[in-house]
Amino acid sequence: HYFRVSNTMNNSCSGYSSSVAIILGVSNGFSVFVCLFAAVLVGILKLYQQTVYRLALYQVLAALVLGTVLVVEVIFVNYSNAPEAYHYACVAVAFFLLYSMWMKVVCTVWLTVHVFCYAVMYKNLKKLEGIYVATSLLIPALISLVPFTTHTYGLAGSWCWIENWKDNCPTETLTLGMIEQFALWFGPSMLILLVEVFVMITMVIILVIRLHRRRKYEPITRDDPHWKALKQLLPLSAYPILFCIFNLMPFINRVYGATPHPPNHGLLVTSALGTAIWNTITGSVFITHVAVAKLSARKVKCDNQNGHHSVQYGAVEKEGTVVVKNESTTPAKSHTYVSSRTESI
Repeated sequence: HYFRVSNTMNNSCSGYSSSVAIILGVSNGFSVFVCLFAAVLVGILKLYQQTVYRLALYQVLAALVLGTVLVVEVIFVNYSNAPEAYHYACVAVAFFLLYSMWMKVVCTVWLTVHVFCYAVMYKNLKKLEGIYVATSLLIPALISLVPFTTHTYGLAGSWCWIENWKDNCPTETLTLGMIEQFALWFGPSMLILLVEVFVMITMVIILVIRLHRRRKYEPITRDDPHWKALKQLLPLSAYPILFCIFNLMPFINRVYGATPHPPNHGLLVTSALGTAIWNTITGSVFITHVAVAKLSARKVKCDNQNGHHSVQYGAVEKEGTVVVKNESTTPAKSHTYVSSRTESI
């Protein structure tokens, strides 16, 4: 029967740590607050009308869901008092934990694809946004259903996930659970994130090279389309890079847990904090992105009011469209490296 109740934490061999569970819940509680504030900010400023902010918003919402699931993990500090009652809830939370983690990964994949195609290939994929959302909800669900078929959801160390120890005892490894942890999450997620980091770094290098080439023909101004694209896309490149860095903490902890050594409390705490940190940073990066964009726009407006207009090639945004205009007397051949892109991200 799937909903079996183990004697977890009723023996001296338990790998559960209430202090780690509390750290996990409290730290993610803070991340939920930051992400919630960022989401509210989107609504107040109506940033959801712009694709670039919607892509970032999906990251924030995924982090918000993940953080909320991890906060719920705190209720299992009393698991040993009523294992029969808590086991059902633990299985449900374990499912939503794997689901929300994959939701964040798929959202990050689409962000990477969209940004790279826009910046490097001059293709705007915003018409596919519905597919972004649909796959970000459906793919995680399909992956998260697998442990139900193998009966491996339950208490895994200090939180509910895919069980890797029999009765949560570190000395008795569940081979199937260990395989699923790496096959359904750590292996593919780390591979995907590493590829995303490579793509984002490549994108930034290409944009910088293009700017450098432009400088040989004409000065680069703040209204230059390539420069604006670089400023607009750099904040988005932070999401997969930071996600990859902080996902290393839980990954290292699980690799260590696969060895015959007893649980390392320091690694458990680091793993718990790693997830909370990347959720908090997701919200913080978005808030910073919005603040810097608003301050830059205000500065440009003030400069224009004071008569400091650009006299080189510039780009002005009108209702989500970038229009390149010529205000200089530079010969026509200088147009060689002007971007042909006319749509805003």
